[in-house]
Amino acid sequence: MTTVHITSTPYHLLLSTGVAMANETQLKRDLIILKNYPESNKIIEAVRNWNKNPFNKCSLLPGDFSKEKTTNRLETLRNPNSHFNIVRKNLKYIKSNYKSKLENVYVHNTRKAECQLLMYLNSKDSGLNTYLEDGMGVYTQNRGRLPIDKYLKRKIKFGPWYKNSKCIGGGPYTDEIMVLRPDLLDISKPCFDGKSIEEIPIEVLKKLKQDGLLDSIVENFNFKINEIKNLVILPHSSFLTGIKNQSDNNLFEKYLEVFDIFSKKFDKITMKYHPREKKKYLAKVPSSVTNLPQTIPIEIVYFYLMSSEPKYIIGDISTALLTAKLLFEDTKVISLVKLYDIKDYRVSLESIFEKVGILMPKDVYELNQILNQDI
Repeated sequence: MTTVHITSTPYHLLLSTGVAMANETQLKRDLIILKNYPESNKIIEAVRNWNKNPFNKCSLLPGDFSKEKTTNRLETLRNPNSHFNIVRKNLKYIKSNYKSKLENVYVHNTRKAECQLLMYLNSKDSGLNTYLEDGMGVYTQNRGRLPIDKYLKRKIKFGPWYKNSKCIGGGPYTDEIMVLRPDLLDISKPCFDGKSIEEIPIEVLKKLKQDGLLDSIVENFNFKINEIKNLVILPHSSFLTGIKNQSDNNLFEKYLEVFDIFSKKFDKITMKYHPREKKKYLAKVPSSVTNLPQTIPIEIVYFYLMSSEPKYIIGDISTALLTAKLLFEDTKVISLVKLYDIKDYRVSLESIFEKVGILMPKDVYELNQILNQDI
């Protein structure tokens, strides 16, 4: 019997590996990584070569960083690297390798076709299907069901087994939900009905540092993590350009204004792009600003800063802010989500950040007040 972990972000890969290490009774374990971020091979090679690698097989399948844009249906069908054909190839791989003898499946996304197919095949064998946290979505639940037209298109494309998951982490194939902060889940939501909720102990990530995996990943990027005083976690460009504020403008200009404040206020800034970011939208920055490798999970960086905590960690909607509050005692963790003044803003994220003590200035004046307190 086989346990399969399927992942598409560096952060989720760490959680999957940590959980796999903790479940010593599962004898045969496979890891599938969808190539949704640059330099995926460096991370998978670190896992493969690690002397405590818990996986029997590590497979790298094409994903969002492999696909090519198409302009019409005919081109979509003909281009082997269209999103449609990439997913079809991945589904074929899964069917040929995991049609039977599954025992446990851990997924990062209950809407992705590859994840649903694994869960469907596993449910036929009465196996346990677990959603393993991969971002803020499971906490905020700010997405509903797919629109009926999109759902039907996916069902036709992929097969009758494809279901319309009503929430992130939920769905008809999910038996269990594992998160770092179960206390922050709103279990009154219908999507959690009948699901077992389990905590992922932060110790599973700490053990990866103790056992050398994080060192191997950092070495593969030929990068040394030194002291970081002010860390800025950059939002994905789609967040800045795709969401409107109350004035019906996107958030990009506001973010440039805020980053300019950081540049003037801090003598040194370390910034990190989102792992799946394709646009270097802050190409022109002062010499005082340094970049972390994009693909390295920010959580890895945290574990190298435990003995000398950053003064500030600044982000917006990233789960990494929650993790920072778990690991650091004195660091000021700041979210810019209120400052953006987002149109049709959902308060669930704000209430979660308030519970854990993340600072949320509502405007530039409040942001400056927070930054001026230690000067």
